Amino acid sequence: MKIIRPMSPLRRRMLEDMQIRNYSPHTIDGYLRYAAQFAKHFGTSPDRLGPEHVRTYQLHLLHQQASKSIFIQTVCALRFLYETTLGRPWMVDFIPYPKKAQTQHLNHEPPTAWNTLSSNEL
Repeated sequence: MKIIRPMSPLRRRMLEDMQIRNYSPHTIDGYLRYAAQFAKHFGTSPDRLGPEHVRTYQLHLLHQQASKSIFIQTVCALRFLYETTLGRPWMVDFIPYPKKAQTQHLNHEPPTAWNTLSSNEL
């Protein structure tokens, strides 16, 4: 059972912005949820919050040991909210993605005649 809450003008605007851009219903639900959690954490509308609030909230997520997935989805939601819905593209500079872990690229291909021959044998 889904709980239907009254929708604030900002929430409605964010929803419409995502619908216009053809975001999936799953993405829309997530972005609205994470934006609402951000606002609830500070007890006020996100349009009254600035870069220091975003930073504080990101630290809060880290201290709560939120999963990397939730952290990234929250970042995406807040970047969308501030850049697109609120028209504050400069805010995106204050909402960083986490650093990607470096992975080693290993060649898992089975050896073939071409890559087993030395350059002298060609």
